Amino acid sequence: MLNVGGAFHNKRKIFGAIVYNQTLYAASIWAHALEFDMNKTTLRKPQRIIAQRIAIGYRMVFTQAILVVAGIISVHLMDLERLKSHKDRTRKDTLREKSFTK
Repeated sequence: MLNVGGAFHNKRKIFGAIVYNQTLYAASIWAHALEFDMNKTTLRKPQRIIAQRIAIGYRMVFTQAILVVAGIISVHLMDLERLKSHKDRTRKDTLREKSFTK
């Protein structure tokens, strides 16, 4: 998408959400790989581009600043949140199964 004109903010936000969800697909499986800074940096690059397109920003803006303006949570933080919710869900399922077997 172009920085000038083009789709409105809401449409840009939807396009960004699609890519964001595709990035976080099966995040509970590869979450442990984000312990290394190199992997975080690899995920930040496309997220930065998406945020620049949503906020109609330019290249000279800091990554964290453009994420705030675009209203996007950093990928590695969202990944940790999804991992925690996945663990909680599986823990509840195992507790439920144990209660049925008693």
